[in-house]
Amino acid sequence: MFQLMLIFAGLFSLGIGLAYAPHSGARRAGRVLLGFTVGAVLLVLAYGLSAYLSITPGD
Repeated sequence: MFQLMLIFAGLFSLGIGLAYAPHSGARRAGRVLLGFTVGAVLLVLAYGLSAYLSITPGD
C-alpha cells in the first residue's frame, strides 16, 4: 500500500509540474495526468472504504 501511495504522489507531482509548463501541450498533458491521478486515488479510497465497511465485527 505504501508503494501505491508513492506512485500516486509521484504522478501527482509530475502532473503539477506539467500543468504549469510553458508549452500548452504539456499543460494539457499535466491536466490530464492530474485528473487521472485524482480519479485513481478516489477510486482506491472508495474501494478501501467499501471493503472496510463490509467487514462487520461479530459475524
